[in-house]
Amino acid sequence: MRSLIGFLAALGLALFIAALTIRPPSPVSDDAEATAFSAERAMVDVRQIGQVAHPTGTPENDQVRETLLRRMQQLGLEVSAQRADAVFTRRPDFVTGGQIENLIGVLPGDNPTAPAVVLMSHYDSAVGSPGAADDAAGVAASLEAVRVLLAENSPRRRDLIVLITDGEEQGLLGAEAFFNRHPLSQRVGAVVNLETRGAAGRAFMFETGPNNGAMMNLYARSVREPSTTSLAAFLYSILPNDTDFSHSRDQNIAGFNIAFIGEPFHYHSATATPNALDQGSLQHLGSQALDLTRALLATDDLPEPRPNAVFSDIFGLFTLTYPAWVGWALVALSGVGLLGLFIRSQPRAETIRVAAVGALGGLLVATACGALGLGLLWLTGSPTDFIMNRPLLGRLDVFELAMICACVGAVLLVSRYMLRGRSGLYRPHEAPALGLLSLGWVMSVALQILAPEAAIIAAWPTLIGTVALLTARRLGDLAWPIATALGIVGSAWVIGVNHGVFLGVGATIPAAPAALTLLAILPLAALLMPAVRGRSTVPVGIGLVALAVAGGLWIRWAPSGTPERPVPTLALYVADTTDGRARLATLPAMRDPWTVAWLGREGTPVQTINLPALGTSSWQTVAASPVAMPRPTIVVTALAGGRYRIVASDPSARELRLTLVSDQPMSQVSVMGHPVNAPAAGTPLVVRWADPGQGFAMSFVAPAGTTLHWAAFHDGWPDDARALPRREPDTMPFGASDSLVVTGQLAITPPG
Repeated sequence: MRSLIGFLAALGLALFIAALTIRPPSPVSDDAEATAFSAERAMVDVRQIGQVAHPTGTPENDQVRETLLRRMQQLGLEVSAQRADAVFTRRPDFVTGGQIENLIGVLPGDNPTAPAVVLMSHYDSAVGSPGAADDAAGVAASLEAVRVLLAENSPRRRDLIVLITDGEEQGLLGAEAFFNRHPLSQRVGAVVNLETRGAAGRAFMFETGPNNGAMMNLYARSVREPSTTSLAAFLYSILPNDTDFSHSRDQNIAGFNIAFIGEPFHYHSATATPNALDQGSLQHLGSQALDLTRALLATDDLPEPRPNAVFSDIFGLFTLTYPAWVGWALVALSGVGLLGLFIRSQPRAETIRVAAVGALGGLLVATACGALGLGLLWLTGSPTDFIMNRPLLGRLDVFELAMICACVGAVLLVSRYMLRGRSGLYRPHEAPALGLLSLGWVMSVALQILAPEAAIIAAWPTLIGTVALLTARRLGDLAWPIATALGIVGSAWVIGVNHGVFLGVGATIPAAPAALTLLAILPLAALLMPAVRGRSTVPVGIGLVALAVAGGLWIRWAPSGTPERPVPTLALYVADTTDGRARLATLPAMRDPWTVAWLGREGTPVQTINLPALGTSSWQTVAASPVAMPRPTIVVTALAGGRYRIVASDPSARELRLTLVSDQPMSQVSVMGHPVNAPAAGTPLVVRWADPGQGFAMSFVAPAGTTLHWAAFHDGWPDDARALPRREPDTMPFGASDSLVVTGQLAITPPG
């Protein structure tokens, strides 16, 4: 029992240390010295920008742009605007575009011919969200950083370009226009991009440009409160996510992408107000941006491309960075240590047999933790849909605590039956721990071969666990205190890194961070084995799993919405010009009382149908009274060789969406002169255009039977429609909710 208490105490202390180190710093007040970055000063801009939703192409966005233009001029920047029609292809069947207006401010340096540094953020918000975090926080941090640079009169060997883009939420449009078409883009040598995907947490440097070895050395030297790991950079590189930084990265421009992602409930939500923003997160975002920008401006020569580095901050105190080949040295050190322990253990054959069971037990631990993570998600009843998982995101801290309980319980139960020592061995705890650490060593080797940047998450815990096990054997009375201290430090570091993984994917793929629990146990392997020999291990493990189940059920049965975390609703008034009919429409998964009452008051049956102009999703609809329908202007012209040209405009719409449907493949597709890869046969081609007042054009070769579906999104409920019922404080509109959508269709080519 004492060994079990000791292990749980060590693990609890590791969790406590990790919890302390993942917190953002305290915000600096607005009366601090002029040379200090102050979140309170930056909040003045956040409150100006993040008052109301301001997506691209709206009057509210125009107002934000004018406010920022004046602020940049007040700072003494040489300000200009870039207006452009931008197009971005996320995938062959989905194209976004629109008319954007970037703001560009130049702070001249000593050498105007030297490669410039870009400090980048975006001022547009997502539809329906004030965007106080995403990305008013990034804009405000950029402006405050510029103020500090001017106040401290720090050396500037090169120009600083403050780039505040438009159209990021529509599809990285402003960055596309700048990096592909603006003359200043030819002078860019490094980029610091500021983003958010939440409203709290430490700001994390999660992406760098290619060949980042020298750039990461600069990061390690310059950033005083670092938060980063090459594991996150690797994981982000294999995910289908993009930010404005993607355009500079794809042009092989070095740089850093920084964001905070805590409190993801507020991401793209109506609750993303200035009051919801954690000022400590803003402080951390801005202080890292300032440190990096200052260092890049001051260096005589920007860092040259070098092979990618392996790196991680250590509890936010400093950044450890080293070349990828050093990972092999770590693997060799832990391998030699493990081999030595195998050689000295007696009887050797029995040690190898039990160690093999230990390695198998480690695999079962990872499997059990992953399965429990998925089981907890199922227990909460939460979908993985971006909108409908908001109740889970609002209780993500409870879900994380439940995951921790479930995973620790799984570790104890599996270890009790698989990893406990066998009588007759030289060290009853040693052989199972050897097997567990050997599994970690194999994982380290595999990652070192396949993804050296990610190997850090396995190599260091394995090495620390091996050293702790050696210490437990060799150092007499000091053995267990030293082994325990090593294990606590190593485990705390892994837990901190895994918290970032959890924030990134835990609400949709909880098995990933849950399975990584195995790596958090490796540094404590020497303590785990004696701990699980006692009979009390089983009831403690079952109790922890029961606590996790209780947490999952609480999330499931607790009220879906609160005034602080309202339930999202999506109410559209869809007016179809094809047949003159109107419908109230929402997503089938929305069954909250407000939505049910709203649909039910019409007294007509609810039907689940497809609305091709709104994508492939099904919609819950009820018939509604016809309303005035402002129609877009869509002109289709037949050209030679089977080509067709569509010119579309709608001055009254916020967004115009065209969907081309055909059973046969289209070809030679271009939007505003930009070539676009055509989708596969039978896959609709969707073009979303923001601010369609000036119109846009596309052309393509259309096979027989091609049909155009279109949808024009107008902010606000129709004046001549029955008003929406009042929402209680625990309910909120989400995204394009409370909008009029005018739809229609026309045949481009006759059936074949």
